[in-house]
Amino acid sequence: MCSSDLFWSARKRFWSIIEKYPTSPQANSAYRWLVQSFLLEHDYAALDEIRKYGDDHAIGDAKQRDELRKEIKEVSLGKLAEGAQSTYAHAEKLWAEADKQTNPDEAGKAFADARATYRRAGDIFYNLRQSIMPEQKDYIGRQKNALMNAVRAYEKAEAWDECDKVLKEAEDKVRNAKTDDPAEKKLNVERLQEIIERRVKMEYRFLKLAEALADRSEEHTSEL
Repeated sequence: MCSSDLFWSARKRFWSIIEKYPTSPQANSAYRWLVQSFLLEHDYAALDEIRKYGDDHAIGDAKQRDELRKEIKEVSLGKLAEGAQSTYAHAEKLWAEADKQTNPDEAGKAFADARATYRRAGDIFYNLRQSIMPEQKDYIGRQKNALMNAVRAYEKAEAWDECDKVLKEAEDKVRNAKTDDPAEKKLNVERLQEIIERRVKMEYRFLKLAEALADRSEEHTSEL
């Protein structure tokens, strides 16, 4: 008999105890073993449902449910981050392929596809920050990293408005961070410096681009 079959049989017994005797010590034990069985299979979707059931019916140890909630959140964050990194890597591949195109029309289409993929990666990174909770370890650092990764992707996509919006949010987030820890305060100063330097570089690049377009426009006007 495989482990999945053994888990299925055991889970039926655990659920039976929980449903029949929800307020008993046996229900708490059954709940704990039920959680362990899904942890061994890394089935976090099922674990979240079990955690919600435990919350709704006050089954199992409250501390255990809280720890389970944190673990599920960490795993969910990891999966979101992997998805964002994977999308960004795909955009890099598309860009490299576009760079090899010899036909201008095909190259234009390929670069457009790459920029669209960079933008999707930026959206995923940006949305990732909503899943990072204040009680999680290194909250400000993780928020900053998600936002700066979004900026990196949006910049490749030439989505300048998004870059500006996200940089402002990152700056506000770090400036308004409250901590009594000297080491954390020092880190926040360094984080703020990184954000400001990135803004300066982006604005310089954007202004140079605007100047180049303006110069090109003047050239065309003078030719008429």
